[in-house]
Amino acid sequence: MKKIEEQLKQKISSQRWLVSWSILKKQNPKEIFIQPQGGYVISCRRLLQGYKNNTEWKKLEKEIAIALKLARAGHAVGMLTEFSNRQTKNPDAVVDGILCDFKECNFKKICEHFKKAMQQADSVAIHLIKEEPLSRIFGKLKPTAKLHYKKNFLVYIITENAVKMKSIEEIIK
Repeated sequence: MKKIEEQLKQKISSQRWLVSWSILKKQNPKEIFIQPQGGYVISCRRLLQGYKNNTEWKKLEKEIAIALKLARAGHAVGMLTEFSNRQTKNPDAVVDGILCDFKECNFKKICEHFKKAMQQADSVAIHLIKEEPLSRIFGKLKPTAKLHYKKNFLVYIITENAVKMKSIEEIIK
């Protein structure tokens, strides 16, 4: 039984990667991607952008930390170039085949970052600086999710001890 479950997990994971990869290449057709240790991929241009100055490097470090946590939780993560072809939206990554914006914040500012991310992509991965109970986090997001509803929007909450994904519909319930 364990062998069948493992094969199923591998098949689902490979399907997520195929979808994510096709979106990565569609977003940046001429881009070269590399896979550092940790199970995610990143565009070479994004890495070079991180070397520009200290501010960009700190931002990239935060984004890589989010990508690593998502990848370790079994998600297919591909980090995009900072300046994509889109003029109004500039998502940070593709997670499981869906454009995703990465945010890092404290509990107090979570709704503000959540709202901004909804304008940038079709999902958000929010890394909380300080540990909070997941029920409290999703409870705080509920009014903002209702007010700025976006069908099928996904939310990944990343804490020190967990990565939890919910759809906006689950948050609103």
